[in-house]
Amino acid sequence: MNIIFIKRLFVLTLLSISIFACAPQRAAKIQVPPIKILTAMGYGTSDIFSNYSPAQRRLMSMRASKMDAYRNLAEQIYGVRIHGHTTVSAMAVKNDSYRTYIDAFLKGARVTSITAVDADTYETVLEITLTPKFFTCLSGTAAIHSQCLNGVGHKHYSENTPPEVSIASISNYKCNSIDCYQFPAVSGFYNKEH
Repeated sequence: MNIIFIKRLFVLTLLSISIFACAPQRAAKIQVPPIKILTAMGYGTSDIFSNYSPAQRRLMSMRASKMDAYRNLAEQIYGVRIHGHTTVSAMAVKNDSYRTYIDAFLKGARVTSITAVDADTYETVLEITLTPKFFTCLSGTAAIHSQCLNGVGHKHYSENTPPEVSIASISNYKCNSIDCYQFPAVSGFYNKEH
């Protein structure tokens, strides 16, 4: 009698397992990030001491504001790399310098407005829509990254040498004119493949 009970229990267990195995499986829900619209503003002005015409200075201001807006947008998406160096001598700071660098590939950013703030200063507003595809591309493998870039062949320049930026400083402390001032010098933003 005990053997019959064990056989029935065994058959019932096999039947239960087969019923659960044939039941439709529910797929795990994949959380898709919502569509997000990021907005960035940039400001630009031109050098009033330059030999450019007022129209050229206005166009340069507009271009500078657009580049500042792109930088701010890239900063929101990818972050900023900051390198710093401070020299202290006799308990006083002798030199304090830093360098910021953004290496980003922005595709699909739109200029929504360019507005004159005053005669030589412009404000540009950009926006970009971050779709679920963006988040997939950002967190994917190298193969997914290349598919996302659509074969454009963009190479992050940070893989090479980051650009050098000299922070503005007064080179001669006895000099009080604008000629003694060293303006920021930027180099390294070029495609080394050309």
